[in-house]
Amino acid sequence: MNLKTNGTITGHNIVRHVQSKQHSIYANDDIKKTHRHSKESDLNESDGSIDNDNPSSDSASQTSEVLDTSQSPERIRITDEVVVACKLLNGHLYKGKEIGREQMISCMSTVENNWFRCVSSRDCDSETIRGLLRIFKNQIHMLLETIINLVDSNGNNALHYAVSFRNWKLVDVLLDTGLMNLNLPNKAGYTPIMMAALAGVVKEDDKDIAKKMFRAGDVNKQVDDTGQSPLMLAVSRGRMEMVELTLETGADINATDEDGSTALMCACEHGHLNIAKRLLLEPHCDASIEDNEGSTALSIAMQRNFKDLALLIYGNVSFDPIGKPRKKITGLPCKAS
Repeated sequence: MNLKTNGTITGHNIVRHVQSKQHSIYANDDIKKTHRHSKESDLNESDGSIDNDNPSSDSASQTSEVLDTSQSPERIRITDEVVVACKLLNGHLYKGKEIGREQMISCMSTVENNWFRCVSSRDCDSETIRGLLRIFKNQIHMLLETIINLVDSNGNNALHYAVSFRNWKLVDVLLDTGLMNLNLPNKAGYTPIMMAALAGVVKEDDKDIAKKMFRAGDVNKQVDDTGQSPLMLAVSRGRMEMVELTLETGADINATDEDGSTALMCACEHGHLNIAKRLLLEPHCDASIEDNEGSTALSIAMQRNFKDLALLIYGNVSFDPIGKPRKKITGLPCKAS
């Protein structure tokens, strides 16, 4: 269950969730929001995370802004305050030691703030999060799924943060809970899987975690506004390793975006020769598909004057894998000069 009220997480949200779990604790819908995250920043490629420049998208921004507390000199750790808050909630939820409404809101705000302070840090230690999850599971397991899927004012949950910072160890810890919503789009329409396809991996070991993530979620879910799939996003950014991983985990190679473009067309648009070669190795890759304007991967490559790409595509659409000529192609553009 993902809780969001006017785009902002609040202690009141979880109080209402507790009410739904226990039928009735406190029924008051006019409790004001107790806090709001104020520090937000764009994710920039230059500092190891995703930037907002997706050349294959007409969208001004490919991801919603997320919190970045990495500038704080304070070491990210589990505070005594959150431990006390969890114990108070444990007593209230399971042991009949009721606390007042305002104290409950205060406790939940403490839990939420500590959670986001940790996961929104670029330098977040996966073991710190593992410890925090252990506390939640032991003390307030009823709320564990709700807490770890909380979103910020731009709809980003903990996984959005983790993949955008390429913190794959943290991604692994979150996946191991079995409770994360991998298909949750943020306000820009991007799921954690889409952002992972854009971000790429840092080390070889990260690939196994990324594959685990792609298998657990919907690798073919498309951005609402553009229709781009994770495979298309990986192609547009030139992320060969993510192209491989999305294909290995069931990506639809012939899926089209809102313009009728395929991943292969995207590769031709940006001149990614090696990625186009990899896509064409897939037996079901259809190089003859036309977009909404009647363009094909071949015509796009020729119009862009990517001669090597044009020859590659021409060879694919003209001959089968054993060299046998295919049906003659008509309506090709003039030869690239």
